[in-house]
Amino acid sequence: MPNLLGQQPTPVAADVSRRCLRDERSAPTDVGGYALVRNIAAAILGIGLLTAIPAVQAADQYFLLNTSASSSYSSQSSPSNVMAYVQQKFGAGNAASSLKVGVAVIYYPGGASGIQGTLTLLTNDLAIAKRLNIPILLQVDVENALSTSLLNWYDPALPGYDTNKTADVEWYGWSLTNAVKLCWRNWGTQLRVGPQPNLLSPNFQAWEKSVYTNLIPNVLQWYNSLSVTQKWLFVGWKCGWETSLNSQYFYYSNGNSYYSQPPANDPTWGSPKQTLGYNAAQTAGLKTNGVLDFGASDYDLGMKIIGKHLTYLASLAYSNGVPRGKIFLHSIAEGVDQYNTDKLLNPYANPGATCYPSSNIYALKYNASFMKTVHTSDGIYNGTGYGYGEFNQWNVNKTNYSVWFDWFTNNLHGDPDCIYQALYNSDTMRGNTNLEEAMLDAMALFPQTYDLTYNGNGSTVGIPPADTNSPYSPGATVTLLGNGKLGRTGYAFTGWNTATNGSGTGYSAGNTFTVLTHTTLYAQWAPPIITGSVTGPKLVLNWPAGQDFQLQGQTNNPGMGLGTNWSTLTNATPPYTNTINPANSSVFHRLIQPAGALGTNFVIYKDALMSGWTMNGFSSTYDTANPSPVHSGTASIALTLQAGGGRGPYGPSTSTTNYTFLSFWIHGGSAGGQLLTLQALRAGNIAETWYIPYVLANTWVNYTLPLGLLKLASVPDFNGIRFVNNISGQDAPVFYVDDIQLQP
Repeated sequence: MPNLLGQQPTPVAADVSRRCLRDERSAPTDVGGYALVRNIAAAILGIGLLTAIPAVQAADQYFLLNTSASSSYSSQSSPSNVMAYVQQKFGAGNAASSLKVGVAVIYYPGGASGIQGTLTLLTNDLAIAKRLNIPILLQVDVENALSTSLLNWYDPALPGYDTNKTADVEWYGWSLTNAVKLCWRNWGTQLRVGPQPNLLSPNFQAWEKSVYTNLIPNVLQWYNSLSVTQKWLFVGWKCGWETSLNSQYFYYSNGNSYYSQPPANDPTWGSPKQTLGYNAAQTAGLKTNGVLDFGASDYDLGMKIIGKHLTYLASLAYSNGVPRGKIFLHSIAEGVDQYNTDKLLNPYANPGATCYPSSNIYALKYNASFMKTVHTSDGIYNGTGYGYGEFNQWNVNKTNYSVWFDWFTNNLHGDPDCIYQALYNSDTMRGNTNLEEAMLDAMALFPQTYDLTYNGNGSTVGIPPADTNSPYSPGATVTLLGNGKLGRTGYAFTGWNTATNGSGTGYSAGNTFTVLTHTTLYAQWAPPIITGSVTGPKLVLNWPAGQDFQLQGQTNNPGMGLGTNWSTLTNATPPYTNTINPANSSVFHRLIQPAGALGTNFVIYKDALMSGWTMNGFSSTYDTANPSPVHSGTASIALTLQAGGGRGPYGPSTSTTNYTFLSFWIHGGSAGGQLLTLQALRAGNIAETWYIPYVLANTWVNYTLPLGLLKLASVPDFNGIRFVNNISGQDAPVFYVDDIQLQP
């Protein structure tokens, strides 16, 4: 389908894909804002607690046949019929290959089935998927197929009439008198449809919330009923359906005048149209006057509206228990970094986009801007990859075996960031012998293997060990790795567990493990405890090894108690043996982690700039001793950027060889919503520009970015960062930055 401008996405230069280790990592927990955990694709696994669904890695890749569910659906394209076809044709291949064929099912709670009817359909389909071992992606449409009663502000003769619902539909101007009664849609042929909803209306969002709240518990119950070796059946939950403005719904000039006329009198494609989106723009406070031109000057505003809507849906899915790695967005892949960031980057879901390539060289992995968003999602939000929300070959012979086989081997399996591709529609494959054979032959090339990965689970230093022999064949016996340099300040490593909270099966380094499915092992941490035994005058002390703890002690006269002067007894590994005379002295011992024991942060700003550093920039004002708000300590940096302005810490060239991350906290002040970019500097020159996704009002948000993402990994001349106002012609309201540092 076309993009926001009614055009096919333009292919852009290729980006080099890299292997992304995927697991069911949760979105950040809310500790003083979003405490974003750290991840480097292909090297670092994310840290965080899961929600209601246990952890299972999603390294399998899926080719899904799209179908729709409704109470009146009885054709051979019904979900049950398509699943039966998949089981008969690809069931054996699914069991033996890492490439899986499944179904992507669309549900319509806003249609005739309603929420409860949809719940029945969904529950039945999940039961069939479990019985037949068919992977399933769930898409709940809350955008396109909507009942008249939901948005009826315009016709007292129809159900749900309420003039206040003008707030819930789109407008073609700034006044409620510009509310639309109907729209049109072009899905191969022109269709007359109801009004486009105001995607940001509180009332409409409340209805969306009721949909998710009613449906998701049954999904979680089904998933939890699956055996460990069946968890791969749940591909995920998709938010949005090629979400856009002025595309899925468009509005002809004076369109309301056609409401009382038969569809035969409707304007034809190419007739003048009026722009929709005014109501959402003012609801979000993005714009309240002037003319909207989503085709040019206001295109970025349209991206923000879509992004806010998709973020809301994803947050609903996440808060109701769907793990972050199983939530996907669906819009259009753009060719501009900022547009993809605004739409498809949020803490709760993986990006996803439509792709109808006219050639295999136009696969999404070659869209450098889109893939940058995917990798950013992986890097800062613990993303697990992306999905093709909608896909088919465009203007290509769909029975060409070679085209499909090349696609499956190079653009599905050959793109390890890609988790699924949803083929629109199922009848493209069914009965297409050449396509079926291309899929089966590709499946035969890539036998089923399982990843074994390690998760830091709250670690503050180092990276989890990487098993270079992973993936493994089913049933392989593996010797588990130790924690290496992975550490957590103030804690000792005690082993691995299949659950983040230690409620699963525990293992020690060196234990053997049988690989039966994709598995993530989570580091377990405990405060260090000294244990001791006395034999005669000898005291033998033990404590957890491997964390560089330093044993200190003091010996005082009897009755003096604990003093302030500690002596370092050893930096060595335990045990420690000492000869004491308890009759003549009081002996005290403690464990500490000296500065630098697990790696030392390079602090650029904490209450004040590091010596030798200044605030460098242009068209801006700042205060490095701002007393409130602060993330920690006594001061933060207050920044006010004029249109095009930028400023940030700037100092002497510093080697990043011993560091892995750049971390900072940012607060949007009372306004929030600043559109900012972060410039990473080397020797005063811009090494990379990164778009800061969301600056929240009255909330501290942490970004801990891999230096590789900023092109600062192991460079000799890092010397600053700069925050830049990216809103054309507008000043950015004051915002605050704190605790800026490089981390090991």
